[in-house]
Amino acid sequence: MLGKGLHTPVEPTQTKEQAEREYRTVILAGLLHDIGKCIQRGDFGAVKVTGKHPQVGADYVRACHSYFDRCVDAMLLHTPVQRHHEGRQFPDALRVEP
Repeated sequence: MLGKGLHTPVEPTQTKEQAEREYRTVILAGLLHDIGKCIQRGDFGAVKVTGKHPQVGADYVRACHSYFDRCVDAMLLHTPVQRHHEGRQFPDALRVEP
C-alpha cells in the first residue's frame, strides 16, 4: 500500500493487478511531478499559462485523465503531481518515508 514503502507486501484486499497499477502510478508521478515547469516554459502562442508549477502540472494530468487512466490510476496520479512541494503537510496515507 502507498505510504508504507515499496517493499511492503500487498494488502490482502488489493489484487496483484491493483498493486501493479498503483506501482505504475507512483513511478509515473515521480516522472511527471515537474511537468508544470516544462509547460510554463513552453511557447503556446496565444495561450498564457499562469500559476505555480505543481498546479499547472496537476491541471495537465487532469486534462489528460482519459489517456493516463489507460495504464495508471489517474485520480491518484493527480495528487502527488499537485502536492509534491507540500513537505510535511502531505497526507500521511500518501507519504513514503525513506
